[in-house]
Amino acid sequence: MGRLFPVPDSEVCFGTAEFTIDPTGPTPRLELWERQVPFDLVPPLQPLPPFKKKGIFSSTTTLTRSVPAGTLFQARLFGENKGPNGPLIGKVDIPSLLESNRANFLTSCTEGHVPQLQITPGGTFVSSAIASSVPTKARVQLSTNIPNLDGGIPFFDPEEKVASTVSDTAQFQHNLTLLDELTEPEIIGHTPLLSGQGLFFVILAWDSLGHFDYVWSSKGPAPATHPESISTKQRVVSARLSQLFCFDDSDDASDGEASFRFIVAGDTGAAFKTIKWEPMESGSRRAVSGGESDVTLNPPDTAGKVTVRVVGVEDDSGSLFPDSDDTATAGEDSGTPLPLPVGPADEQFTDRLLTLDSHPTSDGELLSFSADVVFSVTYI
Repeated sequence: MGRLFPVPDSEVCFGTAEFTIDPTGPTPRLELWERQVPFDLVPPLQPLPPFKKKGIFSSTTTLTRSVPAGTLFQARLFGENKGPNGPLIGKVDIPSLLESNRANFLTSCTEGHVPQLQITPGGTFVSSAIASSVPTKARVQLSTNIPNLDGGIPFFDPEEKVASTVSDTAQFQHNLTLLDELTEPEIIGHTPLLSGQGLFFVILAWDSLGHFDYVWSSKGPAPATHPESISTKQRVVSARLSQLFCFDDSDDASDGEASFRFIVAGDTGAAFKTIKWEPMESGSRRAVSGGESDVTLNPPDTAGKVTVRVVGVEDDSGSLFPDSDDTATAGEDSGTPLPLPVGPADEQFTDRLLTLDSHPTSDGELLSFSADVVFSVTYI
């Protein structure tokens, strides 16, 4: 569908913010919303200004905005009629800085100029805490590659950046959590934030006048200290087929005899268990014990999407012509993606229920069933 990216890649400006909207597809129409946040706002007494719609774009367009020093310009891109609260297609957070006016307020509080910084990765997020010697605003960004420097400003390649967040208010200490906000499949030029992923970070802070400082390591000031690498935790998915319900056993004259393959799959691997149901009567249930159907998928197979499906086969061997098995799949043919919440409070959970209804995958008699799947997610 498209993307939104800053010009230049450093995603800062010195009085004039510049960015490009790049729609893709046969009939792309993207909606732009934006705002400017002055440095000295004090919510809730002074609420943040709302995002305002600026237009619909169907071709590649570069725009500029005048931004006072210390002010943060923010733009958000959505599909047509989806803003300002729908799924994000792109975002930029561009502070207006004073060129060649780097300060040391992130490293001046301790002996040895070591930043007061804590980076805490989860499985689907990274939390950060950074202290400053003066009130500042801060922006934290994550990437799969080391940061670059352009004119003394650190930046990541936009296509390698996996997450970005910015503080709303000026503070002496910033506690910011980064999540991947760009998860729509139509987005181009974006690397997703994954579990078990090696990452680098840059924290950029600025004061009311546009003086700025940055760090990319907890061990010392940048650029003298090499960029520090971190890794998100690895995901483990445990699932079990807890119950089957037979709507139609596909045998008119007798009960059915069926097998069900319960498949849990990631992007790079899969695991499965096979469950027998003999005899299987239309309108009946079959509880499945944990030992029969427990499946655990381990990293690295679980880094991205994880899917489940149940493939049923009703055995017609020995029946009258035509002697053909009847088949059906509960869930999508390629697997139904498990809902995997993100963030510190939500990413780990136990025994969440997902019910899958079947659809026929053969042309014979109708085999119809539903499957209850119970799954849990932990990070290690």
